[in-house]
Amino acid sequence: MKMKRLISFVIVLLLICGMPVSAFADTWYVDDGNITVNATDSGQTVSQGETTTPDDAPVITQRDSSTPTTNTVTINAAENAEANVTLSGVNIDTRGTHKAAVEIQGEGDVVIELDGSNTVQSGWERAGVEKNTSDPWGTNPGSGNGNLTITDENETHGSLKATGGSLGAGIGGGSDCGDGSYITIEGNAKVTAKGGDYAAGIGGGESCDGSNITITGSAEVTATGGSMGA
Repeated sequence: MKMKRLISFVIVLLLICGMPVSAFADTWYVDDGNITVNATDSGQTVSQGETTTPDDAPVITQRDSSTPTTNTVTINAAENAEANVTLSGVNIDTRGTHKAAVEIQGEGDVVIELDGSNTVQSGWERAGVEKNTSDPWGTNPGSGNGNLTITDENETHGSLKATGGSLGAGIGGGSDCGDGSYITIEGNAKVTAKGGDYAAGIGGGESCDGSNITITGSAEVTATGGSMGA
């Protein structure tokens, strides 16, 4: 009997050890504090406060989306890595600050899955969902040639309304020559992007460029530039 129990224990242990890292997935509440997702070639972690946890499929949500939070989401994908995040019913508003509601960093690719209705509004000179492809002045962290994909593969009627602050795009670059490039919107995503003054709905911030922007599948996109913006 003891031998059978020992064998059963060893089998369970082997099964646990063989579980892929992707089995680690959790729900993160942005109203509890700023959230940072870091993806490297060795895996993906999520940090909030003093807690850092391996998580390849984090769902970022909010307990009460009727009340906006000023906490932010930063997604950093290292070169040759891919970060995967689900936004599920968040309402982030950083007006009155110099913060981006959602910021993409690093040289790798980022995939954002949309579940439910999501609204992000950034502060001055920052894009609603900020992806600065290049920044010759060195004032904003660039995200290189990595691609940002916004999608709704789960077909949950996922939507995103992204509004840039003054001089920032709805989705793409902030000011200070923040080019917004390598952006794909696909699947069944419904996206509304509005740029601040002198900035594009999707593309570059003030006096900056936008390129390599793709809309495909059944995606529904409404993009509006700010005053004198594309």
